[in-house]
Amino acid sequence: MQPQQLKICTPSELEQIVKLHLSTLKESTLNQLGKKFLAIVYKTIIADSQSIFLVLRNEGKIIGFLAATQNSAYFYKNIVRQNFLQLTLEVTRQTLKNPSLFFKIINWLLFKKNHPEYPAELQFIAVSEKYQGQGLGTKLIKALNSHFKGKNVSHYKVGTWASNQNSNGFYQHLGFQKLYQENILGILFNFYLSPKL
Repeated sequence: MQPQQLKICTPSELEQIVKLHLSTLKESTLNQLGKKFLAIVYKTIIADSQSIFLVLRNEGKIIGFLAATQNSAYFYKNIVRQNFLQLTLEVTRQTLKNPSLFFKIINWLLFKKNHPEYPAELQFIAVSEKYQGQGLGTKLIKALNSHFKGKNVSHYKVGTWASNQNSNGFYQHLGFQKLYQENILGILFNFYLSPKL
């Protein structure tokens, strides 16, 4: 089972990706924005030539994925630029149901920190709970490392929930070094820097 780059996504694959995100990245604030929001985001990431989207399959089903970019500032701006009206509608729907989400988003937009010294970033990684502990996350990271190395990227960063001991331990085990902590949409994140590629 080797990671493969996904450039074109069928509706069934997009549904599998969103379902996997919701089931494995349970603490993600993006989950509060709903399935439709996530589908828009992932469809845009996959279609974007500047993004890296790797999948692992078992018997034709996606059991793991990774999304990354060489330029995190472009990554978010591109998603918003291409889908401004759709995303605004979805955010409005969800914040009407959960008004505190609106304030979290505004706070994040106003106080978001940029770290231009490390523009490459691993945005999302997920492996189905049924397949965790089998080295599949490491396979995805190694495939990303190879991709970035081929593009002359020497380091990239990744954020993970500060409270998620498994995730923090995973990156530390792979040689990532902690850079800083940041509050994003009400969740405290640890940011790590990859070993030199």
